[in-house]
Amino acid sequence: MIGYRPLFSENYFYSKVLEMLSPSEQKKKIDPSDGLPVMEVGAWSEDKHALIRKFVHASWAARSKWAQRTYIDLFCGPGRISVRNTDQVLDGSPLVAWKQSKLQGGAFTDVIVADLDAESVDACRIRLDSLGAPVQTKCGDVTKTVTDVLQLLRMDGLHLVVLDPFNIGSLDFSVLRSLARLKHVDIILHFSVMDVQRNIENEYRKTGGSLERFAPGWRNHVKVTDMGKEASRNAYLGYWIKIVSELGFNVASKSPLFKNQRNAPLYRLALLYRHRLAEKLWNDVAKSPDQRTLDI
Repeated sequence: MIGYRPLFSENYFYSKVLEMLSPSEQKKKIDPSDGLPVMEVGAWSEDKHALIRKFVHASWAARSKWAQRTYIDLFCGPGRISVRNTDQVLDGSPLVAWKQSKLQGGAFTDVIVADLDAESVDACRIRLDSLGAPVQTKCGDVTKTVTDVLQLLRMDGLHLVVLDPFNIGSLDFSVLRSLARLKHVDIILHFSVMDVQRNIENEYRKTGGSLERFAPGWRNHVKVTDMGKEASRNAYLGYWIKIVSELGFNVASKSPLFKNQRNAPLYRLALLYRHRLAEKLWNDVAKSPDQRTLDI
């Protein structure tokens, strides 16, 4: 098991809270239960976290057979979320996954969280520590933190990775290339349908861009000017699945679609896996009449 610090003392916990709430930061939204920052999100995040919780629950028996069982979140945020236009403050993905893993056996032996924002990493660490999680943290751009995280892992362990960035361009394809070094890994990935819909026509006429970072080389395979809008978006997705498969990953057939309050598509949660059991468990918990296939 990866070594980790003991839980924070009560005095340290509250001193850390005070440090994080300097006068210049008083306007930031905080959780009144612990005084730490929260991330404001839309109501659909509740369904996303419910799906992560169900998958952790469904996979507990398989996970319990491994000596190292790692949860990794490379866009962890502060660990708690505030639902926009409500008074609700809820657990984010790292806390959801850790709490669920403790309920049946097969608890994660290691929890590794990372983010670009140092304050968010600090808050997430404090919250996980208070729950007894064996947590380690990294801070910085995901293209660097993924390398740092890999150095902490046993290649023969079982790893669950959550990649839930704010936008498609934040998830550089090199991150998946690095994670492909792990022999036994499942990846729950945020695929931004909205970003593809908004940007594919404009970015096709340029170089670089967010869609290039997510799926390098896509312009050579998706002829946007010769296709309709829907066809070009699905061709982009098909190309991404192709290059993901070349890394040795499969993409589960079911990929739930999350929509905003105006019923506009936002993103899908996709599972990248190597073992068929992971796909079976994911497809079982991701069932929904309008979420049958990974289509934009």
